[in-house]
Amino acid sequence: MKKDYLSVGQDYRMLTINDLLQARDLYHLHLMNKPNVVATAIGRYLIRCDDLDPRMEVIWSRKPEATLSKKRKQQKERTLYNSEVRPYSWPCVLVFVKQWFHPTDFTGSGEYEPQQMVPRELHLPDGRTVPVCVVKIDRDSEASPQVDNWIFPGNLIGGGYPVIADVQERRHVASIGCLVSDGHKIYALTNRHVSGSPGEPLYSILGGNETLIGFASPLHLTRQPFNKVYPGWPGKDVWVNLDIGLIDIKDLNYWTAQVYGIGQLAELGDLSVDNLSLNIIGCPVRAFGCAGRDMRGEIQALFYRYKSAGGSEYVSDFLMGPRKDENKQHLPLNTRPGDSGTVWVVDDPGGRHDLKPIALQWGGEAFFESRSDSKIRYALATCLGTVSNLLNIYLVRDWNTIDVPQYWGALGHLSIASMAPNAIDNANLKTLMNANIDRISLDISDIDKNAGKGYTTMAKNKEFVPLADVPDAVWKLGPYKYRRTPKENPNHFADMDKPDKNGQTLLDICKDPTKITPSVWMDYYARVEDESMGLLPFRVQQIYKAMVEYVKNGQVEEFICAASILSHYIGDACQPMHISYLYDGNPANTEKVEVYDKKKKCNVWKDEPVAKGVHSAFDSNMVDYHVLEIIAGVSSIVDITRRPPLIKEIKDSAVKTVELMSKAFDKVNPSEVVDVFTKNRELTPKPMAQCLWNNFGQDMVEVIADGCCYLAMLWESAWKAGDGDKNITSLGAVDTVQLMKIYINKDFLKSYTLEEIANVL
Repeated sequence: MKKDYLSVGQDYRMLTINDLLQARDLYHLHLMNKPNVVATAIGRYLIRCDDLDPRMEVIWSRKPEATLSKKRKQQKERTLYNSEVRPYSWPCVLVFVKQWFHPTDFTGSGEYEPQQMVPRELHLPDGRTVPVCVVKIDRDSEASPQVDNWIFPGNLIGGGYPVIADVQERRHVASIGCLVSDGHKIYALTNRHVSGSPGEPLYSILGGNETLIGFASPLHLTRQPFNKVYPGWPGKDVWVNLDIGLIDIKDLNYWTAQVYGIGQLAELGDLSVDNLSLNIIGCPVRAFGCAGRDMRGEIQALFYRYKSAGGSEYVSDFLMGPRKDENKQHLPLNTRPGDSGTVWVVDDPGGRHDLKPIALQWGGEAFFESRSDSKIRYALATCLGTVSNLLNIYLVRDWNTIDVPQYWGALGHLSIASMAPNAIDNANLKTLMNANIDRISLDISDIDKNAGKGYTTMAKNKEFVPLADVPDAVWKLGPYKYRRTPKENPNHFADMDKPDKNGQTLLDICKDPTKITPSVWMDYYARVEDESMGLLPFRVQQIYKAMVEYVKNGQVEEFICAASILSHYIGDACQPMHISYLYDGNPANTEKVEVYDKKKKCNVWKDEPVAKGVHSAFDSNMVDYHVLEIIAGVSSIVDITRRPPLIKEIKDSAVKTVELMSKAFDKVNPSEVVDVFTKNRELTPKPMAQCLWNNFGQDMVEVIADGCCYLAMLWESAWKAGDGDKNITSLGAVDTVQLMKIYINKDFLKSYTLEEIANVL
């Protein structure tokens, strides 16, 4: 039977939260005056993981540790990491010390006097006894991380994404928890120390650009007296740190109620003085923060007193730490600075409280583990029930919940890579690619099944990114040390439709295959004054050439990595807005718009295309909102009969890429997309996505299907040119660790500019 972590009821038959708080309050000055004590909390007694079980008949005795070996206790210290809460663990006051001493150290002849020893029991005036559990901790302070290591959203935003504030020329970043409402407006919940003073502008990254998402609301919470938050429970001169800030959202149409990495939340776990009990100790919890990403742990203590100042004590509602896996091994809690504001939910799969949000993280502690150089991280969090009651807000769980894939903007790349094997003829190559489909992309059934769930591909695969999205998720937006910008950026597009002074476009020029060379393209870009100089077809040629060599040399890991990454660029090639200078509106048709200039700290007027935003609306939102239709349509028409003939020359890979780009342009003309967007630009994202789908959806199904078939053709051509049937005999799944080592190497498929790439073709 599953434990009901949030159930209301009496815990055992002796001690309640009230009893423990009363004992701690009575003895707190006595405890904190001891030179070795650094903090206290309440919870359940921690048993060392390798200790024997005490006999059940003495668990509730006056001295619950009576049956434990004195020798064992004297030999080994107790830490949060080497101990655990067991089913029979009794209620206690936890006392955290910075050094571990044995009782023999308090003889009076040494450094410490007997009265400086932490007592094993606390005695209440009515004769009741509260046991004390002494735990050693070694605090460590952590510096703020670099922004480059954090997850940033695509074209929608919700819980789990970052919020950015610039204060005194320094950048503060936290996580957005979830959406809440006061009945009139909907807000994003985060921490007050990041949201700042009312009216302060707050940003995130949308579509690769730093974007104003809202302003700090006057509604916020900092600290509250303990007896106000928990009336009837003792807490003299004690403050509860809440640190709650709300973001007054600028444009609600770009938000989703789903939490990144979690999905749709269950109803609020409304804990309060009426129903909060020690039953919650050991409750498994999870969260997704923009720094720590997928975080899983358990509640280890309540009302952790972490600071004393000016005669007052400060507590956190929850102390969350590592939990054990099914093999009884501790899983680290990967929280980092930047996870402040993250919402924590009950992680009890199949239980009736699963995904109930119960807490909002506001900080953390890092403790060094004894006999190890490793740091064990813990999260400090505020009870969401308290926040709901004090601010009179409620959780928004299903407003604007959209069935979208879990990694914004990646569907085109992932689906092309997933469906391309259907157009492969060679049996060995088909076996190899299907065996590695979960390395390359998501299996097509998983894209369908997970549409509308909040799990991200990056979280699902830990640090490993599906290869089809490496160029974006790692080389463009990943950790700074893996990035290849700015050289990588022009590899993803090639504007081919701007007429030169003779009225010719690059599409016209490239009808002659001999003109598909970097030098011809550079001349054209100079004539039309295009400084971006996209080189997409030549990037495909570079990768195709490498694939042939990998097959010849029997380098199956490198071949899988290169072939999978190629799918990303082929996905770009069959997206019309990647082919056009009208990619985000007509630069000749502009209007004055008022935007906030964060450097000047004021609004300014700026010229922008009337159709600005069309790229994300078409390339991401339209695709995201119609994932199921696209998958069904493309799957039904991708097969060997649609695939182009295999190529023989390396240079033909660029020629065929231009051919694919031309077909996409013919089926979905970017100027028509811009016109439709402009005429309907008053629509919010979902209706706009439907409008674009009504006009271009079926043609986009054809375009994506073409991309699948051209990709399969390039894979099989490279396999044949390199004699893959002879040189590659291992057709199973490739180790993801090895694949990651390959793609984080900046010399692998090195990024070049148009001026440079001719030397490697």
